[in-house]
Amino acid sequence: MNLLFRNCRGICNPSTRRALKILISQHKPKLVFLIETKIRDEDEFERLRCNLGFDHAEGVMSAGLAGGLGLFWYDDMKVQIRQPSTARFIDIVVEEGGGLMRWRFTGFYGNPEAAARHESWDILRALSDDDSLPWVVLGDFNEILLASEKLDGRPRSENQMRGFRDALGYAELVDLGFHGCSYTWSDSETKVRLDRVVATAAWFGSFIYLRASQTIFHSCSVLVQFLLSRSRNTIGFGLNHSG
Repeated sequence: MNLLFRNCRGICNPSTRRALKILISQHKPKLVFLIETKIRDEDEFERLRCNLGFDHAEGVMSAGLAGGLGLFWYDDMKVQIRQPSTARFIDIVVEEGGGLMRWRFTGFYGNPEAAARHESWDILRALSDDDSLPWVVLGDFNEILLASEKLDGRPRSENQMRGFRDALGYAELVDLGFHGCSYTWSDSETKVRLDRVVATAAWFGSFIYLRASQTIFHSCSVLVQFLLSRSRNTIGFGLNHSG
């Protein structure tokens, strides 16, 4: 199964939408999670779902000219929305094998404002308290774990990074890592790794052949590939990050 995440930075831009459709055609993801759609109108969001070729979608409209989330899937995916979606997350449960296997996916978007970043970690903790299903979280956390994940520019506050590490530790979420290009966002002054995939030990124990790859194609995308494990005692995974 493939999961695709993308920071659209405005999905209404024709070149951005065209690039996304190419990625979907190439990788055939079962779930696609988008942030910064900048879509304010539900009818426009429905047109996007149709244009991308998905049967179902869950969306959070943007506030003004920023924000907006979208999650898209096909009829062959049995998906349950766990709770009302917000500007920070979309949270679902997926059933596999006729209901024999249930796992949880959360598309996450950390608060872009550093002063409010702690609210994102409170949300992550609250989400982790909800149940014990195998859980994978994918998205833009708007924070780094280590100073080495930032190149140039003003040094990141250790308190900021510690807040993120503590939240992941509380939720027992482990970073999947990467290979290749080390950064997922950049401007004229700095490069940082803000996008990532994290998962619980229960999720690692439920799937085999895991591959997380990041591609730079009209902005960063993250592709996660995995298969349901026949034995929960064995898990193998490979990670790739390419630019």
